[in-house]
Amino acid sequence: MHIQLNEKKQRSKQTPYKYLFILSNGQDTTVSTQLSSSIQHSYRKSSLYQSHKPLIKNQSISLHIDTDEGIPKSMTCYQQINNKMHIFTKTRKNHSLNNPNFYEGIYLVGSKDDNTEILFKYGSTNLDNLLPELLFPNGPQDLQKSLSDSMSEVNSILYKRHVIENNYDCFVIPIKIQQSFEIKSQIQQNINSLAFCICVRVQDIQHNKKGYTIFERILCLVTFHPVFQYFFEFLIDVINAAKQERLQDITFTQFIQECSLFEALPMNAPSQEISLLYYQYQNIHLRDIKILHNTIYLAQIIMNIILENSIIFIADNIMQLGSVQMYFLSKLNWMHQLVPSIPLSNLEILNMPVPLIGGIVRNENLNQIIDYYTQIVFIDCNSCKAFNCNDFNKSLIYLQLVKKLYGKHFDSIGDSIRQFQFELTRQQTDDYLFQKFKQSQYYSEIKEKSKKM
Repeated sequence: MHIQLNEKKQRSKQTPYKYLFILSNGQDTTVSTQLSSSIQHSYRKSSLYQSHKPLIKNQSISLHIDTDEGIPKSMTCYQQINNKMHIFTKTRKNHSLNNPNFYEGIYLVGSKDDNTEILFKYGSTNLDNLLPELLFPNGPQDLQKSLSDSMSEVNSILYKRHVIENNYDCFVIPIKIQQSFEIKSQIQQNINSLAFCICVRVQDIQHNKKGYTIFERILCLVTFHPVFQYFFEFLIDVINAAKQERLQDITFTQFIQECSLFEALPMNAPSQEISLLYYQYQNIHLRDIKILHNTIYLAQIIMNIILENSIIFIADNIMQLGSVQMYFLSKLNWMHQLVPSIPLSNLEILNMPVPLIGGIVRNENLNQIIDYYTQIVFIDCNSCKAFNCNDFNKSLIYLQLVKKLYGKHFDSIGDSIRQFQFELTRQQTDDYLFQKFKQSQYYSEIKEKSKKM
């Protein structure tokens, strides 16, 4: 299918707005900016500046906009909407080694001319070669519709507002990039220095001679700071702002390519500890992962991760792959490679001589892949099956782990298994699993740290 995006761009008269920032301590400062009337209209209609809790405890900003109509608008604004307001965010040197940026980049990914490409990016990090295959391992599911088809689907795409609660289109994919192995300091709520692709799947629509085409897009923000609630709210508000521009015959892709809202997001990481409220994320995709409800398979996965064996998760889609990897890597230390979604064109990654956690979206070649790579443990998340996995039943350590997990919901075992992994470093036993654990990089680093104390 040949797809040619409409290059028509909407231009609107630039109207000056004065922004008055009032800090929690009563101080204020005024900055000026230029915003198009259409974008400002979208700001008011969206929830972007409405009822957001402050990012940092006891810090809040109110925003008053003086317009040509003379009607002041009072709204709650994102923390540090203007980069000059560094009262909340202190610039640090050597971000890659000490404290990464608040976010690395924002991307819109989808199809163009029969290829999956980066359609838009905002930020300095270059992930052009990684994100298309990561987010669309089997390519976007674009659909051609005729004019005779029902218009209810079209109206839903054009005008339905997005919310964060129980939104199946919201998901997170953890990745490890070069910077993940260079960071020297501990990031809050990120024990493995992961980069997180915080994604919202959207549909775009464009008319053509045969009717219209529905395009599958993913709006993605990449960050090392897992403040999921905060970033999801931001992306959802950007998407809802785009809905207002539909009346001006602008596609979602065109809106994003000219969007000014990204400038509202601070690039520098906050200098103070962020409220735990923003790290919360209702991951509804975990409901579909049956293996998390089975104590035996759950223990097998945990044991393989602790022993630093290579594991490949199999799931029905990229949302499930990201969710199951997020679940385990938020609870267990993993110091090696992570490739969350491996396309069929890049299976040679499975030959890496170092431990690997990865994922494959279910496909017709799955059985051949499992039979060929016998050195890798494959976990089918939906059918509760493990392939090429060793039998741990003769190990007392493994049986202790099963006992610790038995009867508990998978959502409540985080602290238990993290403590279990750490306590193994203090044991002295002839158990064959412990002897293998002593060869892990995690064990070596923990022992090295204890010597320096």
